[in-house]
Amino acid sequence: MGLIINTRGVELKETVYIEKEGVYTLKITKFEDDGFTRDSGDQRFNFHFIGKSALTPEVVYEHKESFNIGAKSLWRIKQLEVALKAPECYDIESFVGRYVTATIVKREYKKNDGTNGIAYNVKTWEYSKLNDTLAPIPEAKEPEEDSFASPIPTQRDIPTIEIDDSEIPF
Repeated sequence: MGLIINTRGVELKETVYIEKEGVYTLKITKFEDDGFTRDSGDQRFNFHFIGKSALTPEVVYEHKESFNIGAKSLWRIKQLEVALKAPECYDIESFVGRYVTATIVKREYKKNDGTNGIAYNVKTWEYSKLNDTLAPIPEAKEPEEDSFASPIPTQRDIPTIEIDDSEIPF
């Protein structure tokens, strides 16, 4: 028997990513854990957005922004937190469904293969009045000192174990 595929009810959807500078009203649609960074071992996550530009309101754009949870990059998360009027301690997934106004800028970079690439990233975040009808982002309770909860270790927090081959019994 051959392979049978049923596409009834499936619609074609053209994905349009933000590929020009401007100001966009974006809704956070998804939180995604993205492992760890290669260089510093910091935990990384992504937010996925959909949104519109005031200049082209008929087009719905998609956008993804990556964040690292590290001492040198927490300022980026703090900018988004301030723009969403979030408390300083929160469950990051509570940002899903919230709106933000983002100023997107073009960034040129060198790809791994040596060619030039272009990316469009958020330069600034601002509060969107579309959040006014939503409940405030709840403050999360921090784990107590003697509880079993602890932060997720980064790769650099995991100690290296030295093994002396002469001590292995086989």
